Amino acid sequence: GKDRTGIAAMIVLHLLGVTPRAIRQDYLLTNELSAVRVNQRMSEARQVSVAPEYLKSIFDISTVRPLYYDFAMAAIKYLYGDFDSYAKKQLNVNDGLVKALRSNCLSD
Repeated sequence: GKDRTGIAAMIVLHLLGVTPRAIRQDYLLTNELSAVRVNQRMSEARQVSVAPEYLKSIFDISTVRPLYYDFAMAAIKYLYGDFDSYAKKQLNVNDGLVKALRSNCLSD
């Protein structure tokens, strides 16, 4: 996922204690895992128009870039200082919720 789903996955993975590097790699894996769908979408787009701007827009909305992840993280850092502050202040995440999430999602 990229947009809303990708950001939600990034948040959950962070709360689970996954490293930022691994979260970024997971986010970028979207391109590899959705390549068939993106190629199909591009093929359909070429049937409608061959205008480079149109095709680029279809490709851009169908894929992720490192810049998208980096920008989201930079915005959080700029607005909240760090991810934990963002989660607490904006999402109302508390230590109990993090503990419950980790208990339900992680095994020993």
